[in-house]
Amino acid sequence: MRVLIAEQDHPLYAQLLGEAAPDLEVLTSGDSAELSRLAADCPVWLGQPDLLATLLRQGHHPQWLQSTWAGITPLLAEGLPRDYRLTRAVGIFGQVMAEFVLTYMLGHEREVLARWSARSSANGTTAPARAWRGARY
Repeated sequence: MRVLIAEQDHPLYAQLLGEAAPDLEVLTSGDSAELSRLAADCPVWLGQPDLLATLLRQGHHPQWLQSTWAGITPLLAEGLPRDYRLTRAVGIFGQVMAEFVLTYMLGHEREVLARWSARSSANGTTAPARAWRGARY
């Protein structure tokens, strides 16, 4: 089976996929024109939704498309075909996203950016930071 990889880190993906499934014919390129040529004969695509959406706009149609992103927004653009099976990366970003959200919430609640801005402009604030104890969301 032929698999097209349209990904910024395509050499790494090709190596890993080749090692995991040596019976697959992995096709990839960093050149968009070459990717378009290869897409014509590949039933399975793996890659970034923005790069894959470009191939769909050019009239290529996979049977199955696997996104390497959790989000698939570029593939939902107006006018793109949807007559293929679409799967996406889920369950692999949990810890990273949890840390990002917690950091963002702490920064927001503690008004970190406002305090930094006030201090850097010599308008320092003396108001104490709010505590989370008893806060409801």
